[in-house]
Amino acid sequence: RESGDLTISMWFKANELPNNWNAGLVSKMGSGWIGYITAISTMAADDGSGNMTEGGLQTSTWAGGGSNNNNRAKPTGGISLNEWHHVAYVMPATGDYKMYFNGVEIHSYVPASRNTTTTGVLRLGGWHQGAYSGYFNGQLDGIKIEKVAKTAEEILSEFNG
Repeated sequence: RESGDLTISMWFKANELPNNWNAGLVSKMGSGWIGYITAISTMAADDGSGNMTEGGLQTSTWAGGGSNNNNRAKPTGGISLNEWHHVAYVMPATGDYKMYFNGVEIHSYVPASRNTTTTGVLRLGGWHQGAYSGYFNGQLDGIKIEKVAKTAEEILSEFNG
């Protein structure tokens, strides 16, 4: 099975933001660039506003052979350092992928490729593939990896805890 519903959510506290790159929160990558990455990022946002110097969110899905889908979005005010934030990445088998920051949807898109199921290595706090990598400097808590596409109400309820 190449794709299925997946929601990845967690609390994070960043000590620093990556320098014009991305820092993996949860990733699962197999050989040949097959898998997914959830991350914080300072790379260019999808809305054309330029680099997210105050921090934003990123999802990447890789179907192998260079076929990928990177999407980035900046929450209002960016990512405050040394403060806890809740993030959720909802990646359904069909329909829109969604990113949530502190219970609020900040980005929705139809991915060019989908791959939420892979036999690759599950990594918490980073990603690594060949010569490329991105590691998170901070703390993670309450990580959930669920084979469901959670609704906005379920994400908000998890944030409000």
